[in-house]
Amino acid sequence: MSANKTSGKSVKKKLANKVTIESGPATKPSVKKARAKSGAKKSPLLDDGPINPRPAFREFSLEDEWYGRRRMRSLGKCINSAKHAPNASHEIFSTYRAALGNSKTQWFSCNNQAGDIVHREKYIQPTQEQAARDLYTIAYDATVLLGLLLEREPELCKLIAATKPAWPVVADLTEKDWQRHAAEMIDRLGLGRDIKGYLLAARTADQNVIRCWATAIYQTLFQTRFDFKRAIEEPSKYRTTEGCPAWARRTLELPRFTKANSRLWAKLGEEMLLEQVPDFLASPDLVEKKGSWTLRAERSSRSGKASIRAIHRQAFEDFAKEMKNIAPEREIWRGTW
Repeated sequence: MSANKTSGKSVKKKLANKVTIESGPATKPSVKKARAKSGAKKSPLLDDGPINPRPAFREFSLEDEWYGRRRMRSLGKCINSAKHAPNASHEIFSTYRAALGNSKTQWFSCNNQAGDIVHREKYIQPTQEQAARDLYTIAYDATVLLGLLLEREPELCKLIAATKPAWPVVADLTEKDWQRHAAEMIDRLGLGRDIKGYLLAARTADQNVIRCWATAIYQTLFQTRFDFKRAIEEPSKYRTTEGCPAWARRTLELPRFTKANSRLWAKLGEEMLLEQVPDFLASPDLVEKKGSWTLRAERSSRSGKASIRAIHRQAFEDFAKEMKNIAPEREIWRGTW
């Protein structure tokens, strides 16, 4: 989560290149000067109005708004950039956009390891078919090389696979029983060995309402920790720590998410949920569970009556147990926590 520091000049170069890529052809300086002299009005969309920074925390929600599916399942579909191969990642995305036929890339650029642009030239736009074939070649070659790495460095691959929900394989139709060989390779890898609870939640979140809420509580805290820490370490006009609820700052005190530490996450999750959704017991998908929580609270009460606080206590006990189920056995977070 810590970012490498780059020079101001480097950042300006990156931003200039990003604008060129995403917004299409850049406006020539001569055109800008002509507009300035003519007194032409700016488009309302380009008006430099005040920017209201967003509080650096994630509001609680059961559904993932980006993908329209349960949170834990959508996490397995995320696409990440290669940290030590930035040019490779950039070219793959550019190739994908070209295959879709909506690439706006204007320049082909290369970065050094410090992130500075060391080469730039006009981008030659391939046809959709050419780009699609290149994308296939990149994926095929990478998968073959990963298979060769598994043969030569099995322990290294197993270490990585233990915390991953997916692993690429080649469907080679010239090989007899290729499906069986692929399945045997996955078994040998121990894919997802250290994140069994995560995989269970991803597959069954729609079937288990407690698991659905527990995973949403975890993900809300985790994303808030990421956003809040970033707002402190990388100040920006787009996000701020002001206006955040008290529990957002306390996410920085959380240890890495493991079975041994899951209770600490559940405790803060209780505070978060009561602040974000104080009437969560009224949720339609918790109607049946509310009945059982009420019964349990009544049995634990001397008077035989269940207060709202007592029902909450039963609910959060179930959420805490499920958070422990989905937590990994060991620390799998890489980098600065």
